[in-house]
Amino acid sequence: MPADPIERVRARIHVFQVGGIGPMFGQAGWFARQSTPVPVAIERYQTESNRLTAVLETRLQSAPWLAGSCYSVADIMNFSWLREAHYAGVQIGEYPAVQAWVDRIAARPAVVRGLQAIA
Repeated sequence: MPADPIERVRARIHVFQVGGIGPMFGQAGWFARQSTPVPVAIERYQTESNRLTAVLETRLQSAPWLAGSCYSVADIMNFSWLREAHYAGVQIGEYPAVQAWVDRIAARPAVVRGLQAIA
């Protein structure tokens, strides 16, 4: 967590992954992959996944990290879903600040090592 109190609050705000991005991206991907499509569910969860990605886009247009100037738990928690945004039907290229953020995180040495370990 950031030491700066304002950035600490921002990090906590963007931990909405727990009740937002994680469940919405997961549901969008799950419904899209069923043998019998449920169009209303696919549309609902993909729309919400895009809305949440737009929230991150707005934030990342004004700061390099979700908390502000420092990489935090909020970035770590959201990264895993956003690096696989296509699973939820989100076209990450439509969100250039999010794409740049994903690329910055993916280039961090510890993240590179972690992703190699699970490959």
